[in-house]
Amino acid sequence: MSHMFDNCEALHSIPLFNTSKVDDMGAMFYNCISLVSIPSLDMSNVINIGSMFNNCTSLVSVPNLNIPKVQSLSSTFNYCTSLSTISLTNTASVNDISRSWLMCSNLTTLETLDMSSVTNMD
Repeated sequence: MSHMFDNCEALHSIPLFNTSKVDDMGAMFYNCISLVSIPSLDMSNVINIGSMFNNCTSLVSVPNLNIPKVQSLSSTFNYCTSLSTISLTNTASVNDISRSWLMCSNLTTLETLDMSSVTNMD
């Protein structure tokens, strides 16, 4: 599913679909500047969500993301300027959080993260 909706600038919302067997959601919604919210996604097998919401400037809501196998959060929420709260659970496998929240100017709440495996924070 990597890059599945990449540059879908007019996309406002997406339906719930089965993601239970997906392992790569990198840049899935990259540059979807009109995307306002997403449904809960089964991320139980996902390893990469790097740049998943990069430049989703209208995104105001992200449901709790349970990411037990994710290793990379690199650039995941870059330029999500309307996003105020992010909740991530089961983050013990994450090793890269570089540029994860760059330019998130309205971000006020980031739930507690287990950063015990993080090696890259650039």
